Amino acid sequence: MFQFFINLLLLGSFMNIAAVEILDIIPYEKIAKGDLTAIQTLDKALHEKGIVGVRGVPGYKEKYEQFITAARAFSALPEEIKERY
Repeated sequence: MFQFFINLLLLGSFMNIAAVEILDIIPYEKIAKGDLTAIQTLDKALHEKGIVGVRGVPGYKEKYEQFITAARAFSALPEEIKERY
């Protein structure tokens, strides 16, 4: 049983590495400037893979931290309040 979990963990790690290798990542600055190659990569990735990574998005870290704070606050609410949402 223990070996099964180890194999599953290794498989999961391999799958994550494979996903990273095929994910197109485009700098936000190039998209914002209208760089033709970046726009073409974005279009192709979204149509063929349905996902694309964008690096260097202004304000992302702050918004992410606000989201985590809000999610934790929501999780701490009593169930009867959470059920209203």
